[in-house]
Amino acid sequence: GLYRPRAFQQLYDLEVARCQRYEVPATLVSLRIGNLTELVGGQAGQQLRRLTGEIKELLAGIFRDTDLLTDVSQDPILVIFTHTRIDDAQNALDRLEENLSDLVSAQIEIQSTAYDLREEAPDLDEVRREAE
Repeated sequence: GLYRPRAFQQLYDLEVARCQRYEVPATLVSLRIGNLTELVGGQAGQQLRRLTGEIKELLAGIFRDTDLLTDVSQDPILVIFTHTRIDDAQNALDRLEENLSDLVSAQIEIQSTAYDLREEAPDLDEVRREAE
C-alpha cells in the first residue's frame, strides 16, 4: 500500500524489528524515476489522467500487496519489499523500468539504492538526503 511519511516510518520501524528478531529477509529501496516527469509533463487534462492511471496500474502489477511504499508523489519513493532479498527486489525494479519505458515509449531511468534490513536499518531521513 501507499503511505504518508509518518505512517511509513512507523511501519518501517516495525518491519526492521521483525527482520532482525526473526531473521527474515526484507529490502528497503530508495527509488527515483529519473526523466518520467519530463516525459509526461507535456501531457494535459484527460491524457495526463489516463497516463497517471496507467502508471498506477503498472505499479500495482509489479509491487505486491505486502510491499509498503511512500506516496508516489514523494521524491525519492521509498519501498519496503517484505520477505524479499535484495536481488529479488532488483528484479522488480528492472521490470518497473522496462514497463514504464514501454508505457511512455521512451527510455526511463530508475536510480535506486537497496538496503538489506536484516543487516542494516538506515535512518529514513538520511536515505532521502542521500538520494538527492
